[in-house]
Amino acid sequence: MSVPAHPDATARFVNRTAQLAALKRKYEDRIAAVRKIYGSQLADGRQDVIQGGFGNGNYWI
Repeated sequence: MSVPAHPDATARFVNRTAQLAALKRKYEDRIAAVRKIYGSQLADGRQDVIQGGFGNGNYWI
């Protein structure tokens, strides 16, 4: 999955790149923990993203 560049650009703009790096590490650590605990359950599941509510009630899957 591609990660948007906005957080990095914003962190540079407000001179908070170290804080963003710490948040990214915390996020990645949490993902690793969830994978370790629920990895086998998640491997068998499927997810879809449904986004809607923008422009005349259109939805995208």
